[in-house]
Amino acid sequence: MWFSKDLTFDFALNFLMVAHENQYRKSLINGEKIPYILHPIEVAQKLINIGITDTNVLISALLHDVIEENLSNKKYTKISIEKKFNKKIADIVEELTHYPDLISKEKYLENLASEGSDAAILIKILDRLCNVKDFILYNNSEYAVTYYKKASVIWNSFYIRAKESDSIFFEENLLYKKIDEETFDLESKLARI
Repeated sequence: MWFSKDLTFDFALNFLMVAHENQYRKSLINGEKIPYILHPIEVAQKLINIGITDTNVLISALLHDVIEENLSNKKYTKISIEKKFNKKIADIVEELTHYPDLISKEKYLENLASEGSDAAILIKILDRLCNVKDFILYNNSEYAVTYYKKASVIWNSFYIRAKESDSIFFEENLLYKKIDEETFDLESKLARI
């Protein structure tokens, strides 16, 4: 596996497996539940595929849903993630956490788009791409279109930031072009729905 040579990644995977134990994706494959852990691994793998090598960003992608999917479990908080990993990872994961009792999803996405770090925006973009792909794959195409459009504020922020010379999106061989190609492919599929 792509991260097996690094003990930090092994630790993150173990943490992830415990945090998402007995959690499943909302969609089914042939009537079978899909372990939730596959989703954050896919998001992290997409980061690697586009050339991201920053350990903090990759681990943040692995942990991006840990707090949100465990809101009632005080074992998984920004503080606990900072203690087990570091402040940068905890900050990114916190940016990616939606607290539905405090803020609407729409407002959360607006705040993330305007105030989020480049790393958080990049992870959220890939998170959304993975989710939309899954909705299409699991025969929920109509919702895929709606879900994609709900995050337009994030896409806009991504493209605006991609034009800034000091943005993470210009590092690592113009990452935004790679994501743009994947987004274009996905938008082509959505247009046929």
